[in-house]
Amino acid sequence: MKSERLKCKQALARRILFSPLALVLAAGVLLAGFASHSNVVSTNPKAGATLTSVPKQMVFKFSDGIIDRGTTFTFTDRTKMYYPPLRFRSKGTTVRVSLPKSPAPGPITVYYRVLSADGHPVQGKVEMTYAPAGANAS
Repeated sequence: MKSERLKCKQALARRILFSPLALVLAAGVLLAGFASHSNVVSTNPKAGATLTSVPKQMVFKFSDGIIDRGTTFTFTDRTKMYYPPLRFRSKGTTVRVSLPKSPAPGPITVYYRVLSADGHPVQGKVEMTYAPAGANAS
């Protein structure tokens, strides 16, 4: 009889000890997923590329989805002139950004500020060079 009581007390003690621990571990796993911000995985054209023509669109691939509201893409060329905010379409982790037709030859930069699916802003830039045939990129 005593050994049965002891077993019951030990089982209850294990439940009391391990239940909070299990909750903390489960919460940590869930929160780790929410804490990860969306990062750029790749772009096309790639950062550092030299372009002889500017494509109609630039494709960004993110590690997680983004929230369209609050997301912006901007563009500068060697004149440091900012073009109007660029139009974009997002689907899942892919964002297609419309690029200006005729920037000045030389360095061009696409700046981005996106909202991760967790609501945190992520920003950065992709720098390339526009070098059309016969143009002086000074």
